[in-house]
Amino acid sequence: MNKEIVEKMRELIEEMESNIEKQELLMTRYVQDGMLKEAALQQSYIRGLRGGVNQVYFFINNL
Repeated sequence: MNKEIVEKMRELIEEMESNIEKQELLMTRYVQDGMLKEAALQQSYIRGLRGGVNQVYFFINNL
């Protein structure tokens, strides 16, 4: 059971990290286009995603 949970959590981490990369590219585009307010909001969103990844790692390590 735990192995199944860990495997699903790792898949979730991969998806989240992929999403973070996409969001970072979007943030870079906002900066290049001079849309600094949107870039700042995007940066905040990325921090939240990273926090979620860290929580999943924490969960896995405490199984």
